[in-house]
Amino acid sequence: MSLLANSSPGTSAHYENNWLILAGFAFCALSAILVIIGRLYFLQLVRGEEFTQRSETNFIQKSRLSADRGFIYDSYGHLLLDNRPTLDVTITAAFVKDQKATLEQLATLLSLDEATIKSLGTKLRKLRGLDRFVPTLVKRDITFDELAKLENARMLAGLDGVDIEEGLARRYRYGNSAGHVLGYMNEIGPKELEQRKKSGQDYRQGDMIGRMGLESQYEELLHGKNGFRLNAVDSHGRRLRGLTGRKLLQGMISQHNPEPGESLIITLDIELQQAAEEAFREKGAIEGAMVVVDINTGYILAMVSLPLLDVENISGSPPPSFWQGLINNPYKPLLNRTIQEHYSPGSTYKPITALAGLKNGAITTKTKYHCPGFFTMGRSRWRCWNDWGHGSEDLHSAMKHSCDVYFYNVGAEIGLDALAAMAADLGFGKRSGLELGIRKAPNGRLLYDEQPGIIPTSAYRARTSGGYQKGDVVNNSIGQGDTNVTPLQLAMAYATIANGGTLLKPQLLLRTEDSHGKWHNLAHPIVRSKLAIAPEDLEAVVKSICAVVGEPGGGVYHRRSKKLNICGKTGTAQVIRIGRERIKKDEMEYQTRDNAWFAAFAPAEDPQIAVAVVNEHGGSGGSAAAPIAIKTIEAWYDLTLKRGTGLSWHKRWIMSGGEE
Repeated sequence: MSLLANSSPGTSAHYENNWLILAGFAFCALSAILVIIGRLYFLQLVRGEEFTQRSETNFIQKSRLSADRGFIYDSYGHLLLDNRPTLDVTITAAFVKDQKATLEQLATLLSLDEATIKSLGTKLRKLRGLDRFVPTLVKRDITFDELAKLENARMLAGLDGVDIEEGLARRYRYGNSAGHVLGYMNEIGPKELEQRKKSGQDYRQGDMIGRMGLESQYEELLHGKNGFRLNAVDSHGRRLRGLTGRKLLQGMISQHNPEPGESLIITLDIELQQAAEEAFREKGAIEGAMVVVDINTGYILAMVSLPLLDVENISGSPPPSFWQGLINNPYKPLLNRTIQEHYSPGSTYKPITALAGLKNGAITTKTKYHCPGFFTMGRSRWRCWNDWGHGSEDLHSAMKHSCDVYFYNVGAEIGLDALAAMAADLGFGKRSGLELGIRKAPNGRLLYDEQPGIIPTSAYRARTSGGYQKGDVVNNSIGQGDTNVTPLQLAMAYATIANGGTLLKPQLLLRTEDSHGKWHNLAHPIVRSKLAIAPEDLEAVVKSICAVVGEPGGGVYHRRSKKLNICGKTGTAQVIRIGRERIKKDEMEYQTRDNAWFAAFAPAEDPQIAVAVVNEHGGSGGSAAAPIAIKTIEAWYDLTLKRGTGLSWHKRWIMSGGEE
């Protein structure tokens, strides 16, 4: 008996439904296959020749539209740094038929040396895959003569793969002024390029990147976001225009506009900056530094490092000989002396010793010490700068006359650690946190350019010289010995003394502004610490500093300003140990001469700014540093009168609590 004969009617209907479903699937599959076959027939037989030709001769090239780099303005709106257009020559490896011949021709047209051509050839040969379609920089910022030669050669010989792109270069509106602050740019290196690509940043070979100062510190803000444009090109890399080009780009997003980088508005006053630089030039200074700071905000108004950095020529792609000249220069122009160099501060350190003595109760403002011209401790003797001595001196007269013996006695009374503690309270011996002093490496690691300086303690002496001796504090009490400070630290310390004891963080950035005019990163004064000392003691030290300039017999009284009252302290710091016989400056080799210092604040009646100046190997602080500082302070005063206010818009906004 068959299985079908025993099946029920319901079972038969079930099998019929299954057959219908299978037939439907088969029909759909057959229809799909017929459609694919038809499409293949159309593409391969009907239009096959056309598409073959297009695939062999035409390409879609993605050209980057570089973002405009953000500008930099000073606090009064002066444009310091912007961009200018350039014409840059590139070569695309995928389109070069004869690399050797093309590079030789470019060397002749663009005056490229053998080393540059060899390096370029190596780069092109290493490119693989899609990287061969990315343009490689040949020469940046070509001249009009080079442009004419290149265009003529392209018309006659083709120069497959060679193109001219529009680019940008930095333009320094005030020359090399404030170069160490603004910084410079040069070409990104292979390792850094790889690291930035891994972190998702849009850089390519030949791109420029900030290398120093604000250009480096705020690279990510200034850089902006690049866009792109799709171009249809032939096998020679020539752009296809008209209907053919439009067809190839049909259905694609052919262009995405770049977003400009944010502009920086910084604390510097460029007119004051230039006046400070001019004051150094008039004095014939070769090496040195100056910091001018607003004592109520911590904003840096001027920042000078000598020699000035030739940022106009260092930015871009200078020849190796230029770099070698900078590196071999004995005066180290690449060094920002305001934060990267530290020095013995000499007698500008005496107010710190006085504050430490007052705080620890070792002296009062009326305590007197006799100065016979020297100080003895055990078998050791330390001289006063005045071999004949000053006689009996209290704090006020000792500061005015800069009597070494008085401060030797104070140091011996309080000891090294008490002196170091006061120095630490004023910001010495540690980094200030200024943005120029910290930068981020491509791998994300923080690098510190700012020197912390050296403030010796008994523990420090135990580590470095086999143990603390009681006499160690004597030299340190007048800013000699192991004591080392940066010009920025000294300026911030005097600002703290002048403003009533508030140690502020120095700052250079006021705010950033995007291309739509929206503000970001708005700065406010940042308090680091408060000086724990009796107000009357602090006032006594302030008055004693003012006496140096403002009272007859003071070290700078005969050089005082006729425009405003200034308070300040000179310093003459030995570079080498001097024997019994004093040697005149002119009899010494340049590198062995004393460093000249002057630290000040003004106006005396209502201090607004603090200044620290070091004229390296200048000799006496009174003659080689004080005139530079005083001239700069007078320039600040003149600018204040001219503007009708000593405050920039941003500072007025801060001081009013954001209500203006």
